[in-house]
Amino acid sequence: MQLILQDIEKNFGDKKVLKKSSFTFEKGKIYGLLGRNGAGKTTLFNCISEEIKYDGGSIIFHQDGKENVKSDYSKVGYVFSEPILPDFLTGYEFVKFFIDINKDKIENLLSIDEYLDWMKIDKEDRYRLIKGYSHGMKNKIQMLTIL
Repeated sequence: MQLILQDIEKNFGDKKVLKKSSFTFEKGKIYGLLGRNGAGKTTLFNCISEEIKYDGGSIIFHQDGKENVKSDYSKVGYVFSEPILPDFLTGYEFVKFFIDINKDKIENLLSIDEYLDWMKIDKEDRYRLIKGYSHGMKNKIQMLTIL
């Protein structure tokens, strides 16, 4: 699958935030989008996820030789720079909760410990409250929810 952004434009009043932005994202690859504050990174992701409407260009999902402008946006995710997680749960409890509410949508479901092993979260850290996690550990837990 490819996610193809072609000439995306977004304006807020007279301010042009995205000016003919084009990218191609491949399934299974991890991308980083870098830029100064106010450069339009979050706006671009909000357009991709349909949180906001873009003013020009197209967003195309390309799979198996077919292009579909409106596809399954639930397969697109991104990690916030400041993780948004429930501090009152342990990492294990949060992953269990997330799996429980999404198990019908998860292909090749693994055990909670297999997911945590995959993200290299130590066994002793799994049962600590998330509020005691480092920023990097919170990001790992957050990434599990989009993979």
